[in-house]
Amino acid sequence: MSVAVYPSLSERSGWWSIREALRRGEVLAVPLEDSWCLAESPMDLPFNPSGSGIDPQEGFFLSNVHRIKRRPSQKPFLYMVGSLSAILPFAVLPHSPWCKVWVDSWPAFITLVLPAKHLAVSLGMSRNGGVAFRIPRDPVLRSFLSYLKTPITGTSLNISGSPPLVSMEEIRSLFPDLGGIVSSEEKNASRISPILDLSKGSPRVIRPAGGMGPICDLRYRKV
Repeated sequence: MSVAVYPSLSERSGWWSIREALRRGEVLAVPLEDSWCLAESPMDLPFNPSGSGIDPQEGFFLSNVHRIKRRPSQKPFLYMVGSLSAILPFAVLPHSPWCKVWVDSWPAFITLVLPAKHLAVSLGMSRNGGVAFRIPRDPVLRSFLSYLKTPITGTSLNISGSPPLVSMEEIRSLFPDLGGIVSSEEKNASRISPILDLSKGSPRVIRPAGGMGPICDLRYRKV
């Protein structure tokens, strides 16, 4: 059976069908700024033995995206949202100056790990007390995410440890069982967002990113 293809995010008329697919618990290939992601809504995950559930060996929640990517269940995902208000049910926004300056930098190409609330923990979004979010700068993508009214996973579209896929043809070939692909031109997958952990009180760089300049080095950030 062929993978369903949804209209480009620039065609707002197609957003409803994408949202309904996510609400059915399907995993979709969704284009971000420079790459594709495997998108799943944590609010709509089916808990069943054949799909999502608890990894019996690790004890962590195992989503369909974990299974598709062959990603260890103890490794969490980052989540894409369209606004700060969308984060509030899932995470605490820090107030310390050192942390707040990074939250205030959104929308930006940076992922922040925030203290997780109970809902994020109960949905399997959190590991070690934190949950990672990103608010993209692209206005169309941000509007689409706000329309969904749920976070979606923003993990790269690949098998764990392999290079990200860049074209719809590659995605169809390697992931024939996806719930669908949102149409887009080829992506170059040239950038990786830096990740800062703000969940423990003071910022800590988890993943720097090439070409991001001083945003990746807290020593040069003034508050």
